[in-house]
Amino acid sequence: MKAKSFIYILFIILSLSSCASSKKVAYLNVKERADIVKYTQLHEVHIMPKDILAITIQAEDKELVKPYLNTIPTVSTIRTIVSDAHGRSEATPYPYLVDNQGNINMPILGMLHLQGLTVNEAETLIEKQLSKDIKNPMVVVKLSNYKISILGEVNKPGIVTGNDNKLSIFDVLAAAGDMTIYAKRDNIKIIRELATGAKEIGTINLLDEQCIESPYFYLQQNDIVYVEPNKVRGNDSSLGKNKNVILAVTGTMISLAYLLITILR
Repeated sequence: MKAKSFIYILFIILSLSSCASSKKVAYLNVKERADIVKYTQLHEVHIMPKDILAITIQAEDKELVKPYLNTIPTVSTIRTIVSDAHGRSEATPYPYLVDNQGNINMPILGMLHLQGLTVNEAETLIEKQLSKDIKNPMVVVKLSNYKISILGEVNKPGIVTGNDNKLSIFDVLAAAGDMTIYAKRDNIKIIRELATGAKEIGTINLLDEQCIESPYFYLQQNDIVYVEPNKVRGNDSSLGKNKNVILAVTGTMISLAYLLITILR
């Protein structure tokens, strides 16, 4: 009878612990089914110093457009030029590097301050300047350096790029093969460089449904995502080679305890 009671109690403890641990693994724990979290702002990327902009200019008269194209390579594009120098035409525009003051230098138009603008606002600004000499110009601005680095307790650490300049934390985790079972899901660290050059470290809790309202839910260009290991991984690391020995000893002790209970019942 005592042995059966022991096994029954052990089963209950294991069941409760498994339920508790599942809450630490599942994302976006919603307390009530009726709870709906509404994200009220559309995410837009803002141009920052050191960004690389691909600017395309189109108009009915293509000859009028040519003088406005950047045919002088910047330092950031030298490696690309070397790799495909034989195939690049002199008329093909090069990317624009945003300087430390947030400006780009366009032919004829000169210095344009784009820091803090969205790509749509930058397009409107350039079109306004071009319309003085070109009829109905159309400008498309894209970030060429929109990339996110992710490392730590993920299955495929590396660099993730986004063609639409919009990546959420879940997009990046999906590209990295999701977090491992040893990841600390309630304290994901985001290292972000501000327009001033200063660095900030923010955190996001993916176990809380309110994380979609976090300023770190959508990632900015050049963000670094670090997924910390949980205590289990830390314990595994500290145990090292002794892990198997400790598990064997623990298993033996449990077996002996069960044997004693069986004999003494």
